Amino acid sequence: MRIINFNGLGRPIEKGVVQGDILILYANEEASLVKLNMLPEEYGPELIHAKNSEKLKSEMLDRIRKQYPDPDSNERHWTLECPDDIKNQAEF
Repeated sequence: MRIINFNGLGRPIEKGVVQGDILILYANEEASLVKLNMLPEEYGPELIHAKNSEKLKSEMLDRIRKQYPDPDSNERHWTLECPDDIKNQAEF
């Protein structure tokens, strides 16, 4: 579950992040499941929230804490690659 960084235009910097990827947004003990929709550059990306994101929240938070034991230590908002088993449960 790698951290995904974005440039100033809202485009993913990491290779392999493409249109339709399922990502986890994390900040302040909150997690949300989203699908990446790449719009034209002048608009940046659109993040479509999963209908069942709230239902999967505890599972996402457990995974984040396992890989990053103190995720709030740097007061950063994170965008993370979503593990396949959680991704497969996403409903959009």
